[in-house]
Amino acid sequence: MSATATNRGGASPLVSIITPTYNPGSRLQRCIESVLAQTYANVEHVVVDGGSTDGTLEILNAHPQIRSVSESDDGQANALNKGFRMADGELLTWINADDTLNPEAVATIVDAWQQTGAEWIYGDCLMWEGDKSHLWGPPPNLDETSFDWVCPIAQQGTFFTKHAWEAVGGIDESYDLSMDYDLWLRFVEAGVRTTSVPDVLGTFEVHSASKTGSRGNYEFMREGSIALRRRGRVEASDLMIGRAAAHRAVEDSDRGPRVRMSRAKSELDRLKGSSPELAGVDTRTAMKAALVEAADLEIRRRRPPGHVAGMRHLLRVGPWLNPLTSDIGRKTFRIVAARAVERFKVKLGFHPL
Repeated sequence: MSATATNRGGASPLVSIITPTYNPGSRLQRCIESVLAQTYANVEHVVVDGGSTDGTLEILNAHPQIRSVSESDDGQANALNKGFRMADGELLTWINADDTLNPEAVATIVDAWQQTGAEWIYGDCLMWEGDKSHLWGPPPNLDETSFDWVCPIAQQGTFFTKHAWEAVGGIDESYDLSMDYDLWLRFVEAGVRTTSVPDVLGTFEVHSASKTGSRGNYEFMREGSIALRRRGRVEASDLMIGRAAAHRAVEDSDRGPRVRMSRAKSELDRLKGSSPELAGVDTRTAMKAALVEAADLEIRRRRPPGHVAGMRHLLRVGPWLNPLTSDIGRKTFRIVAARAVERFKVKLGFHPL
């Protein structure tokens, strides 16, 4: 898709940041402060609230520079579309009340836009869960296969032009969780020109009250599978729904998670019946992915980390019959082998813990 709708804003284009809220609590203040701390001046912050009763309106009233509306809506996706329609900026993004932007984020994006003319620009994101963090580092280039196993880019720190948003029809409001994943798939399908920046642009906190923390990976994967199927990525959809089934089959033990594959098969059958769009999922393809996901869940989250128990899932033929699952399987083998070597060295006293 060409960038015919913009001259890239001259020296200082307006950037619109949308925040959908509904009873977000005190985290909203931190989100607002991160927008106020931007080193780039020409920014508008639009907060679309769904009728909060937790003090959100008092916070918004204390910041008259924010454009806001508070009224009942049909959920997060509906609120986002409402905010994007309200926005006057040439560049758009959204951050939820749990998210923050790093101070240089907008300046970095505007510079990349003016240098490249790309209409979809993304960077790294720092994810926090409790006192632990890890970097969500996306690939420098994207194509439709980039989304076959996971969502490779974070919504926090991803910007796009209003022209690109309008060209693909905005956010699909049928999604409750994976509206960003679906939007990225439609950007790829439409040929939206993209570029990445090698900087941490935002932070994302996972906690018990957040959608990610309370709903878990399973529900995101289920919606992601539907999004892939709607875009014609049938095999990728089958693989993702298989991963979702593995997450539904986890049993906790004192040594960490254990995935029962018989239960995963039952969960897959249930998932296939949960939506007409998933009825055609190929069980054999999906179970290949379920085996790999089961191994990954057990190996990465086992106590001690990297325990070989999860390897039994990868000793089956299924994961190796698909190029994508076999590639992920090899990576999982390498991870557990490296961790096993480290534990062996510690046990023999080669180096201290």
